[in-house]
Amino acid sequence: MDEQERSTPGRYRSDLRNVIGSSASAYGYTLTVWSTASVLTHAYALPNPPEVFSFFLGAVAGFAV
Repeated sequence: MDEQERSTPGRYRSDLRNVIGSSASAYGYTLTVWSTASVLTHAYALPNPPEVFSFFLGAVAGFAV
């Protein structure tokens, strides 16, 4: 029982490191897209639906690459 209790924090840290490492790129991509959209909206006002759709397609294509 003592061995299992000692290894639990180690496993938790290892699992947490893996989860953060695997989601960091998606989180960074989300921040990049969100901030780009904010800057564009501030500079050019609210986009119309075709512009939103083209921005979305560009983001998906960029993520796919």
